[in-house]
Amino acid sequence: MTAKDKIHAEIDSLNEEYLDELYLLIQDFAQSKQHLKKTEFHVKIETNKDKCFRGFR
Repeated sequence: MTAKDKIHAEIDSLNEEYLDELYLLIQDFAQSKQHLKKTEFHVKIETNKDKCFRGFR
């Protein structure tokens, strides 16, 4: 059984009165995940070659 099948089974077992609330939760969850996908992080590391650790001599 896939995760989607499990979710469908749980939804099918819920009382109709809770479905609007569940829909809002799912919508918020999906939007938060889409926002994370669109966010990019860039890290730039600069070093001074004269101060770099070169190991033991």
